[in-house]
Amino acid sequence: MKSDENLTIEKISNKFDSQFDMVNHAINLVVNMIHSGRGPRVKISSQNTASQVLAEIVEGKDHLEEIVERDHSDMHSTHQAQNIKGYSTFKTSGHQQ
Repeated sequence: MKSDENLTIEKISNKFDSQFDMVNHAINLVVNMIHSGRGPRVKISSQNTASQVLAEIVEGKDHLEEIVERDHSDMHSTHQAQNIKGYSTFKTSGHQQ
């Protein structure tokens, strides 16, 4: 798909029993796209994830990707290492009101 112009509700909704089913499917695809870290399967001019997922539905490339669980122990040790080095996410002032 070369353009977002082809993304009409009529074209997309014909693939579903109801608009509710269509919206739920699109939400699941967006969540899956974010959690799996995959890129869009179609090329459109928009960088908007929701638009990309709708284009995938139109093109029939709207399947869920397997999500591989990350090793949370690495993330925990990285967080600990940052704390040891003195990294902070907020600042405090020296006076109280």
